[in-house]
Amino acid sequence: MENLRLHQFLAISLVFFCLLSSCSGKEQKEVKDVAISQADNEMVMNDSLINIRYGQFNIIWNCLDNCFIQNDDYKAFKDRKIDGRILMNVAESISDTTDLAQNICSKKVNLRKGDLAFILFYESNYIAPARDLGMQFDVFDDDCKFPCGILDYLEDNRELVKSVIIKKLQAK
Repeated sequence: MENLRLHQFLAISLVFFCLLSSCSGKEQKEVKDVAISQADNEMVMNDSLINIRYGQFNIIWNCLDNCFIQNDDYKAFKDRKIDGRILMNVAESISDTTDLAQNICSKKVNLRKGDLAFILFYESNYIAPARDLGMQFDVFDDDCKFPCGILDYLEDNRELVKSVIIKKLQAK
């Protein structure tokens, strides 16, 4: 089991190296690895990428472009081909306020781990803010793909948003 984790870590590290090496025209920062573990959830972070695992499910956030790397797990999530336990685990993590020390457009404070879980549900159309939260978020800045105020709303209403998503998942 530990051997498998080592191989997974090495494979992820190799992917990070390849992704960082292939960035053209972007300034590359010195990579500083930070690891945070909680039960089945694990997060590995450097200055450009954040890798979050929920058991065998793995998503990668690109901090430079404010978007997810479109790996197989991300595509499966968007296509709704993910096990219900993983969906619930991701939904539960919306309340995680671990500070990722990264700025993101449309948010006043730093990005948090729970923000990434919410963004994953938002981008995959599991949640429609106007219908599900009773809030209209339809103003966008030119350089941001997230509506103004949506992540600040999440910051102030994390438990409410989490419960709305969990109820929607349980209803299916």
